[in-house]
Amino acid sequence: MAESKRDILITGLKNAYALEGQALSTMRNVEARLENYPQLKSAVTQHITETERQQGMVEECLGRFNETPSSLKEFATKVAGNMAALAHVPAGDEVLKNMFALFAFEHYEIASYRSLIAMAEDVGETSVVQTCQTILRQEESTAQKLGQMIETVTKSYMDRESSGAQASH
Repeated sequence: MAESKRDILITGLKNAYALEGQALSTMRNVEARLENYPQLKSAVTQHITETERQQGMVEECLGRFNETPSSLKEFATKVAGNMAALAHVPAGDEVLKNMFALFAFEHYEIASYRSLIAMAEDVGETSVVQTCQTILRQEESTAQKLGQMIETVTKSYMDRESSGAQASH
């Protein structure tokens, strides 16, 4: 059975809501382990607040269609976020792996919102387009910030590790 374009957009919004939940779960786990990297911790803390607002914005979009987020999708993506963050804990270079994962995840979200914008444009949902464009700009800004920190955090990690200081987080 073919889905309507409107239904495809609604599914995309439900996926985006769950994706933001996964981002929150991952970032909260990572944030708690960044005591030696204050610049990265600050960026993650700021984006947690932003992501909470983004999730609310997506929920408002769903409400325009009299829809609610999928509890099952949200649960599954939160579990995935927790597992991803925990997988890096035993690694000696945990901070680097987490930073790479956050950077990559931001780009995944960027692709997701670009797709949602195309869907909403095709359906003529200008308010959804505007909301997704706002979120897209925030995701792009965060990706840029994280990208600019890769070298600095890497060098700090190397300095800490080579001097015998706690370097992993």
